[in-house]
Amino acid sequence: MTARIAFTGDIMCPPGLTEMILEKTGKRDYSSVFAGIERELRAADVLVGNLETPLAGEDMLYTHERYCFNTPDEFAEMLKDYGFGLLCLANNHCMDRGEKGIIRTLDALDRIGVAHTGLYRDESERKPTVVEANGIRIGIVNCTYGTNAFAHHNFLSVRPSPMVNLTQPEETLPGSIHLLEPMERIAELTAEYYSGRSEIYDREISPYLERLKGDFAAAKAVSDVVIAVMHSGGQYNPEPDAYTLNLARTLREYGADAIVGHHPHVIHRSGIEDGVFTAYSLGNLFCLPSQVQDRAGSSYSAILTLTVGKDGEKAGITGADFALTYTAEPDGELPYCVNAAEAPDVSEALYYASKFAGTEHKGIKESYTIFGNGGNAI
Repeated sequence: MTARIAFTGDIMCPPGLTEMILEKTGKRDYSSVFAGIERELRAADVLVGNLETPLAGEDMLYTHERYCFNTPDEFAEMLKDYGFGLLCLANNHCMDRGEKGIIRTLDALDRIGVAHTGLYRDESERKPTVVEANGIRIGIVNCTYGTNAFAHHNFLSVRPSPMVNLTQPEETLPGSIHLLEPMERIAELTAEYYSGRSEIYDREISPYLERLKGDFAAAKAVSDVVIAVMHSGGQYNPEPDAYTLNLARTLREYGADAIVGHHPHVIHRSGIEDGVFTAYSLGNLFCLPSQVQDRAGSSYSAILTLTVGKDGEKAGITGADFALTYTAEPDGELPYCVNAAEAPDVSEALYYASKFAGTEHKGIKESYTIFGNGGNAI
């Protein structure tokens, strides 16, 4: 038996979008954003999204800052309408409205009826997240490198906190590596903290990773396969940084059967590493490219679909394919997503399709195969 589970890139409701939609439609109707990729979103048995914004309620003010978000509930209702069955919430924007914003986000998603993981109200909620399709149980462990504490100064009240699945202390705290640092500095700090298990590792970092290790053990006990959804990497860096490479190795050691990465906002490579399929960044499923600091590539995203096969008690990832999507911003019209086969620059689209797939593609396709889909499990 097989099941197909799809993952999308970063989903944001950037400044100005709600206002544009209200002006055009008279209500908070976000449906036009994804109307052009509905077929791609509904192609798998399960659809998982990375929601990179709180739903903290109007009292806490909707998004008005450039990099500090809060989004109306109608945006999440739209995601449910397009088939998103699980939203991953552990990302660097989860604390944009503090701990109260986390609780309000969880309350909103529970009211709407959308499953979520990565954020919790308290320790009692930290239970394995398992989605089931065609009789196959797929565990999801969602984690983030940080919470943007350096910018908004909203710190969790307990460390490590049960509220956020962090892989290291929050930014500016001892033991944290700030991923907006230059790649060379990230490499230096990663070597200093993680090579030979330094004192700062034992004192500051280990509690976060030991808890994460326990999350994998708990998920594996009740799942056929476990997929890590990892939020890590420097924004707009063209390749994974040393911290993220080290984190991915750690997740593979903990038992991840596949790793799906978010946060850099541009597409990174994917492939089989240490016997585990690892995709370092799917790019932006939706943002406004004109607002980002490096527009090149930020319009493109991969909707990654993993095929999970099960034969008796044996299960594993048997295939990976993806559709490449593109965010368009037509003058005077609402922005929208389409299959990148409709993107204006064919050579650019092929570059990102080839980069993600790990092999050169010379012709535009509506979907691309990375490996398998029916072969032996890895």
